Amino acid sequence: MVNLKHGVGLIACLVSALAVAEPLDSPGCKKGQAEYVALDYGQAAEIWAPLADAGDACAQHWLGMLYRDGNGVEMDKDAALALIHPLI
Repeated sequence: MVNLKHGVGLIACLVSALAVAEPLDSPGCKKGQAEYVALDYGQAAEIWAPLADAGDACAQHWLGMLYRDGNGVEMDKDAALALIHPLI
């Protein structure tokens, strides 16, 4: 039997998290994505780094991918994991 008290609490937590979540298509993130598509990874990293530091989830994801692959930045698996893991 499902404990409804826990189910309601879980739903409330999820709704609260979604209400304050950073949109994944913030203007700064889109600007970095345009540089990424143009293969200017260094410029994308420069755009995403301050956004990631400020908590932009989109920028954290993409900057983590740059660190993972070593595109535009020195490959750093630890930095990649630190940026991406909290998002999972």
